[in-house]
Amino acid sequence: MDANALYLKIANYCAYQERSLKDVQAKFKVWEVPEELHEQLIQLLFEEGFLNQERFANTYTRGKINLKKWGKTKVKMYLKHKGIDDETIKNSLEQVDEQSYLENAQKLAKNKLNGIKDKENALAVKQKIYRFLLSKGFEMEVVQKATDWALKADK
Repeated sequence: MDANALYLKIANYCAYQERSLKDVQAKFKVWEVPEELHEQLIQLLFEEGFLNQERFANTYTRGKINLKKWGKTKVKMYLKHKGIDDETIKNSLEQVDEQSYLENAQKLAKNKLNGIKDKENALAVKQKIYRFLLSKGFEMEVVQKATDWALKADK
């Protein structure tokens, strides 16, 4: 496959949804793109706007927090795994609306509380909610607020 055909193929791949540089490099390996073409194709993708790390980080962060109801810690970890630099991650997380973020955690805590059958042991109930929210990637401060809110709302 010549360079133009490869470029069109990878541009379509990037146009379908936001991709990170690491995603593109992984696709090069799968498609067995010759090493000597990698840099040239990547440069073209950046120049033409098909690749943009900041845009990817912002889109990824919004999607995971608003749709998947992930916490910032989990989003940060996955962005690092995608090869996004710390400054870009920090900027994308700063754009998160704190009120809706807390509301996400509160809804998750309330749903978890509603799913707990045995509520005799208050400490065990609280621990289950804590563990659940921490596994979703929420920070301890948010976990505490959301859990306290859910427990008060349940009374």
